[in-house]
Amino acid sequence: MKSIKTLHQEHQGKVSDRWASYLSAYDRLFASYQAQPVSLLEIGIQNGGSLELWGKYFPQAKILVGCDINPDCSCLTYTDPRINVVVGNANTDTTEQAVLAQSAQYDLIIDDGSHMSADIVQSFVRYFRHLTQGGMFVAEDLHCSYWQSFEGGLYYPYSSIAFFKRLADIINHEHWGIECNRTQLLQGFAEHFAVEFDESCLADIHSIEFLNSLCVVHKRPAALNMLGERCVAGQLELVVSGHNNVRGQFSQAPAQLTNPWATLAIAPEEQWETLSAAVMARAEEIADLRAETTSLNTEIISLRKTLLERDEHIAIMNHSTSWRMTKPLRLVADQLKRARRSVKLVMPAIQRAGGVQHTVRKALRIYQNEGIHGIKRSLRQVEISQIRHNSQPIDPIYLQTVSQQAQQWFVPRVLIIAEMSIPQCVKYRVQQKSEMFAALGIGCSILRWNDTQACIDALQTHSLVIFYRVPAYSSVVSIIQEARRLRLPTWWEVDDFIFDKEVLANSKTLAALDKNVFDQLIEGAGLYRQAMLMCDAGIASTTGLAEAMQRAGVPAVRVIENALDQATLAVAATVCREHPRQQTDCVRIVYGSGTNTHNIDFAEAAPALLAVLGKFPQVRFRLIGTLVLPEGFTRYSSQVEIIPFCDYAAYLGYMAECDISIAPLENYVFNDSKSNIKYLEASIVKLPSVCSPRAAFTQVILNGESGFLCETDEEWEVALTQLVTDAVKRIQVGEAAYATVMQHYSPSNMAKQQVLPLLESYKRSPAKLRILSVNCYYHPRSFGGATIVAEAVNQWINTQEDCEVHVFTTVPASVTPPYTLRRYDAKGINVYGVGIPDILDAKTQFDNPDMVVAFADVLAVVQPDIVHFHSIQTIGVAVVDLCIQQGIQYAVTLHDAWWLCGRQFMINQQGKYCEQETIERTVCAKCVDNQHLNSYRDERLRHVLHNAVLLLSPSHFFADFYKANGFTAVRVNKNGIMKPHNTTARIRRDGALRFGYVGGNTEIKGFHLIKKVFAKLDYINAKLVLVDNAINLGFASYHPLDLAGIPNVEVVPAYTQHNIDAFFSSIDVLLFPTQWKESFGLSVREALARNVWVIATDAGGVVEDIRVGENGYIIPFTDKGEGLQQAVLDTLEYFERIPVGATIALSTLNITFFDEQAAELATLFKSVVKR
Repeated sequence: MKSIKTLHQEHQGKVSDRWASYLSAYDRLFASYQAQPVSLLEIGIQNGGSLELWGKYFPQAKILVGCDINPDCSCLTYTDPRINVVVGNANTDTTEQAVLAQSAQYDLIIDDGSHMSADIVQSFVRYFRHLTQGGMFVAEDLHCSYWQSFEGGLYYPYSSIAFFKRLADIINHEHWGIECNRTQLLQGFAEHFAVEFDESCLADIHSIEFLNSLCVVHKRPAALNMLGERCVAGQLELVVSGHNNVRGQFSQAPAQLTNPWATLAIAPEEQWETLSAAVMARAEEIADLRAETTSLNTEIISLRKTLLERDEHIAIMNHSTSWRMTKPLRLVADQLKRARRSVKLVMPAIQRAGGVQHTVRKALRIYQNEGIHGIKRSLRQVEISQIRHNSQPIDPIYLQTVSQQAQQWFVPRVLIIAEMSIPQCVKYRVQQKSEMFAALGIGCSILRWNDTQACIDALQTHSLVIFYRVPAYSSVVSIIQEARRLRLPTWWEVDDFIFDKEVLANSKTLAALDKNVFDQLIEGAGLYRQAMLMCDAGIASTTGLAEAMQRAGVPAVRVIENALDQATLAVAATVCREHPRQQTDCVRIVYGSGTNTHNIDFAEAAPALLAVLGKFPQVRFRLIGTLVLPEGFTRYSSQVEIIPFCDYAAYLGYMAECDISIAPLENYVFNDSKSNIKYLEASIVKLPSVCSPRAAFTQVILNGESGFLCETDEEWEVALTQLVTDAVKRIQVGEAAYATVMQHYSPSNMAKQQVLPLLESYKRSPAKLRILSVNCYYHPRSFGGATIVAEAVNQWINTQEDCEVHVFTTVPASVTPPYTLRRYDAKGINVYGVGIPDILDAKTQFDNPDMVVAFADVLAVVQPDIVHFHSIQTIGVAVVDLCIQQGIQYAVTLHDAWWLCGRQFMINQQGKYCEQETIERTVCAKCVDNQHLNSYRDERLRHVLHNAVLLLSPSHFFADFYKANGFTAVRVNKNGIMKPHNTTARIRRDGALRFGYVGGNTEIKGFHLIKKVFAKLDYINAKLVLVDNAINLGFASYHPLDLAGIPNVEVVPAYTQHNIDAFFSSIDVLLFPTQWKESFGLSVREALARNVWVIATDAGGVVEDIRVGENGYIIPFTDKGEGLQQAVLDTLEYFERIPVGATIALSTLNITFFDEQAAELATLFKSVVKR
C-alpha cells in the first residue's frame, strides 16, 4: 500500500494542508490500521481534502467523519460513501451527538481544529472516552500552544502542551506515593477549562508520545497500563546481588507524605498563576486603601485644625498674656504654610490660563470681584483639576472593537501599507494600484510599513487596507490588530514566493545570491507567511502565485496583474518617437536584467542565442543591466552590447532601438509567481517577444501570433531564427503584441476588471441621510448639557432606518497624540476622537488650523450629507471652512453665546452677567483680554454662522437673542430631556421638605443666595441637598466653612443619566437661582418632568416651561436673596397644603423629550439637504 506521504504528493482533489513531519509520523503510527475496518474522526477539516486522503490510505475503513465549525463545510460533497461531514462546534453537546450518530466509537481521533488551548483540552475530555481500546488521540499543531494569541506561552500553566505534559504524570500514578486520585492532579485544568475529568478514562491512558507539534495519546485498558511484575532473567549475580529475590514482585512506591514536592495542593506553575492574579488584585486593593488613607488623613488634618482653633478660642477667652504676645508670630507661620502650598499650584494655574500674562490678569479680576477668598477657591479648583488629570486612566471604550464592518459605514477609501525599497515593485504594485483606484474615484493613501504610528493613525480614516510585501514584525502585527479592531478588510499582497521557505530554498535562481542575503530570505519567509495569514484575504500578481497562497491557507485571493499606466504609456510614446527603429541589416535581440538573480533564468535561452549569433553575423545581442554571461559569449564579444543599469525612460529607449525581446524563466514553481513585465515593456514599444511558457506569459501570448512560447533549446532557436530572418513577421508579431497589451493591460480595463472587485463588499446604502455631528466632548467624556443633548439626539436619529450618524470630537492626548485620530464606538455610533493638547492659546480655542487635516480625512471617508456643529470650543471654526470649500451643507446649534461672545457665557470681568442684548464690540473691548483678537474672532465666527444652512436654538429666548444680533433665520429646535424611567407617582412625604441644588459652589450659579437664605431660615422644616460634582473624583468642592450656619444640609455626589431618577426622587424642590441668562436649563426640565417643584431666577431659556404657582416660582433676575427667601417660604406653604401620602402631579405639558427633539431635527435636516 502507498504511504500517506506518497498519497499526499499525488493528491489532486480537495486541498489538504499538513506539515511534512506529520506525514512521516502518520505512516509509522497508522500503518497497522491500513487493513483494518477503522472508524476515524477528524476535528477541523477546512477544505476537506484530508478525508479523501484518509479514504485512500485506509481502504478498509468503516467510516471517516470530519467535523468543522465553518458552515461553508456543509457544501463539501464526496463520492466515497464512507465519508461524512458534521458541521458544528465539536465542543458542544449537539455536535457531539451528531458525531456519535455516525459511529458510537472511533479508533482514531485527530484534533486539527482551532488550536486554541481551551478547545484542545475540552475536545480531549469530550472525545477520549469515545475512543476504542487500542485507539489513538492525536493533537496537531501544538506549536500554537507556545503563543499568547492561542492561549499559550512557554511557561503558561494552562496551555494545551502543558496539559499533555501533565498526562505523563497520570500514566505514572502508581508511583506517586501519596493518597491522591488522578482527577485531583488535573483539578486546576478542570476549573480553568470548566471540564470534568473521569478517573476511569484517565486510567486508560497507556502512553503519550510527543513529536514536533504533535502529541499522540494511546488508549489501553487500565490493567495493561501498570508497570507490572519484576522480570528477572539469568541466575549469576557477579556484581550486584539480590535480583533473584525480587523476581515476580510488583513495584511499591515509598510513602511521600513528608516530601513537600509530592504533597503540594496544586502544581507550582498553577500556583504562580493564581498568586499572580491575587497580587494584581491585592495591588488594586492597596491602591484603593491608599486613596482612602489619603482621604482620611485629609479629614484628620481638618479635624485637628478644628480642635486647634477651638483651643485657640479658649485661650483667647482666658485672656492669656502669652497668647496675645505670640499671636503675630503664629499668624506669620500660618501664612508661610499657606503660601508654600499656593506656590505649588501656581504653575498649573499658569498653564491652564495660557501663560503668565493671562494668569496675572485673571488673578487680578478674581481678587477685585471676590477678594482673597476667590483666589483660594481658584487654587482649589486647579488642585482638583491637576489630580484628576494625572490620575485618569484611558477608558477601555477607546480600545474595544467597533460594532460595524467598515464596508457598512464608509465609502471605499484605501490605505496601502507597503515595502518601498524596490523601485520596480513600487511602480507596478503600489503606484499603479493607487492610480487605478483614483481612476475609479476611490481615495488611496500610501505609507511605508515601518512608519508604525503613521500607519495606525491612517487606519482610523480608511475603510480598506492592503499590506504589500510586509513581514509580521511586532510593529506590523500591531498595525494588523488595529485594523481588526476597526473591522477593516485586510488584504496581504505579494508578487513572488517570499512566504514559502521550501520554494525559496530550492530555487536555483536564489541560490546564486550572497549566502547572507539568501539566509535572510529563508528566515524572512516565516514572517511574511505569518503576516499573510493574519489578513482576511490575499492579492497576487499571477494565478500561479494565487494558487500557492490559497494552499498556504489564505481563504480568498484576488489576482491583480502588473499593468500599464499613463506614465509608462507616455514614456513609451516619447521613446518610440525619439528612437525610431532603423531599417538596417543589423537585428538586435535585447534582454533586460534588473538584478543579479537572473543568471539561471538566462540559461534557458543561452544555447539558442549562441546558436543564432553563430549562424547570423548581423545579429547583435544587447544586455541592459546586470548579468554574468556564460563563457560561450566570449566568442561573440563583437556582437554583444552591454548597457549598464539605467533609469526607466532610458531603458525603454534602449529597448525601442532593438528588434526582438527575450524573457526566459527557469521551469520552477518560483517563477510561476513572476509577472509578464518584460513582455509588457517590449510590447508597448512594439517589439516581438520570445518567452518561457510560465503562467503569466501563457495567459496573454497567443503562440506564434502575439509572441512565442519556448521551452526547449530547439524551440528557442527556431523562434529566434524565424524572427531574425523574417522582418515582416517581426513587425506583425510586434503590432499584435502592442494591440494585446493595450486592450488587456490598459489602466482603465485593469481598474474595472481586476481592481474594482476588491470593493464589491461595500454596501453602504445611498438612501440614508448621513450626518456628521461635531461636539467638543462625547461619550465617555459626557461633560456638559450640550454633550448630553448631542449624545441623546444622535442616538435616536441613528436608530432610524433612513439615517446614519457619525461623530467628530476631542479625546485626551493620553488616548491618541495631539491632532491624530482614534476611531471608536459609542453605543453603536461611529466616533472619531481627535487628540487635543492640554493647553491652547486664546486664538486656537476658536480657530484651530491643526484640526483641519484630521477633519478632512473624516469628511473623505464618511462623506456626510450634512455636518451638525454643536459646541466646538478647542475644535474651532477652521473645520467649518472645509465644509464651505467642499460645498458640504452644515447646521449649527447655538447652545450658548460662544459664537458672539469671547467669554462664552457672557460673564464679565466682575463675574457678573453682561446685560447686552445686542452685542457691541466697543463694550466687549473693555471686557476681553485682547480687543483686537476679539474683533477678529467676531468677524470669523459671524462669517461661519452666515453660511450655515440651518441655525438652531434650544429655546425661544436664545433664538430671540441671536435674531437681535443679525441672524434672523434662527429656528427653535427645543432641547429635549430623557424621559423618566421611573413611572411611579410622586407621593407627598412626611418630614422635612428637601431642597436640591446642582449648580456647584459658585456665585454665578447663585449658591451665595442659597447660603444666605437657608442660614437665615434656620427655623423651617427643610433640608438642603447639595450636589458636589467633585465627590466622584475623590474630592470635595464644598468645605465646612462654606456650609457654616446652614442647620440641615447634605452633600451628595453628582448624578448621571443612569441614576437621574433616583436623585430627583430624593428631593422635592430644585433650586436654580442662576445669575446669568442661560440658553435652556437642562436640570430644570429634568426636575419638572419628574414632578419636582422648581424655583428659578428669570434667566432666559431657564423659565420657559415654568408655570408660576403650578410647577414652581420665578424670582427676579436681580434678586439679592429676598425673592428666593419668599419663594422658599411660599413653597413650604404650598407643600403644607398637600396631605401626606397624596399624589403630586405638576404641569409638564410643554416639556420636550429627546425623541421628540431628535425627530424634529431629522425632519429639518431632510428638508434642507440637497441630494
